[in-house]
Amino acid sequence: MSFITRFFRKRFCVVLFLFGFSFFSASKTVSQNIIITVDSISGRLGEKHIPIDIRITSTQDTIAGFELWFQLSRPDIISFPSVNRLSVNGSIISSWWIWANATFSNSTNLDVNGSYPIPDASQYLYPAVTNELFFRCFVDVVDEFAVQPSDSLIDIFVNTEFLDKFILSDQYGNVIDRATIEVHSGTFTLLPACGYDDGIFDIASLVELVEFMFGGGPALSVIEADCNCDCNIDVADLVCFVEYMFGGGASPGCGS
Repeated sequence: MSFITRFFRKRFCVVLFLFGFSFFSASKTVSQNIIITVDSISGRLGEKHIPIDIRITSTQDTIAGFELWFQLSRPDIISFPSVNRLSVNGSIISSWWIWANATFSNSTNLDVNGSYPIPDASQYLYPAVTNELFFRCFVDVVDEFAVQPSDSLIDIFVNTEFLDKFILSDQYGNVIDRATIEVHSGTFTLLPACGYDDGIFDIASLVELVEFMFGGGPALSVIEADCNCDCNIDVADLVCFVEYMFGGGASPGCGS
């Protein structure tokens, strides 16, 4: 074999090796095989046990256990309840062992753990799950708060920084590569305080409402005149109050 032939053969082998290495590297590009989504919700001051759906999409990995740490950007407004924090009814892990611990004294964090019931291998969460209910947790809203415009939107998110609290594992106990997990945070929208809450509604109150609506009388707030709790003052509220006073209708306000 001539020197030139040996030279080009070596060059060809090097090029082939580099091409194969590049192809292998490209094939190892990380993709988001698992997507965890925290649904967005809304509520008003004083509202309790508002459900938050946690949904999951899994295209490749088999999931047999997890730990997720949920946090709130405004724990002074919403918090996780001290009891009945979690539900798996109707979810794809309804038969798993699952438990939740609200950390810190005021329940501002929620640490959720789950695993399939050993040795029942049929309970694995297999691939090809699309936007299914993973589980459901709950939050409470404080009863009173001097709400500012900046307080109306609160983040509900999974803390992905503490690796020992951000874990999904397969049926062999191996931790699934976190780079393949995508997490979508949710939000809580604090709705305006609505609904009549100004004591006993009587004839004088009804006259005030009629004058406000039709006679140019003094303005009334939703606390003074929102009978049907829709955050508006309109003819529907007038009808609501009349039915309450003369027709045996429900008490005015959101508690009716």
